Amino acid sequence: MNSIITTALSGLDAARKRLEVSAANVANADSEGALPDTDGAWVSASGSASGAPQPYTPLGVSQRPLASGGTTATIGAATTDPVDPATVRRYAPDASYASREGMVASPNVDLVSEGINQIAAARAYEANAQVMRVALDLERETLDAFGRPPRLDLNA
Repeated sequence: MNSIITTALSGLDAARKRLEVSAANVANADSEGALPDTDGAWVSASGSASGAPQPYTPLGVSQRPLASGGTTATIGAATTDPVDPATVRRYAPDASYASREGMVASPNVDLVSEGINQIAAARAYEANAQVMRVALDLERETLDAFGRPPRLDLNA
């Protein structure tokens, strides 16, 4: 496989991961859980940690160039731009895990930023797919211009 195709494949994979992470963040934006106590444990108003759900932690993608060309992307808990705080307080007094004040923890997901991330990832995917098409066309034209190598008969 040539370096152009390898680079485009790494770009396709990075764009896929970016879109996947952004979609997960949007899908879980309305999830909620108990507020953490001062020690960071997720505790409901009753003081029980066992039945208290934890809120979703927004994810991020860390994308770095490779020395050999291309890129690598790693999924983690807000690795590129850590969301601080990862959760925000929201009023939901009917939730069984709400604090005495009726507050719950909700993921700190910015839907506008996630929409922009999704558009950028989709465009990057399209661009890398086009690079793959052009590289394969170039390879095909080169083989046609210089003649295809003879096929080896492995049955002989």
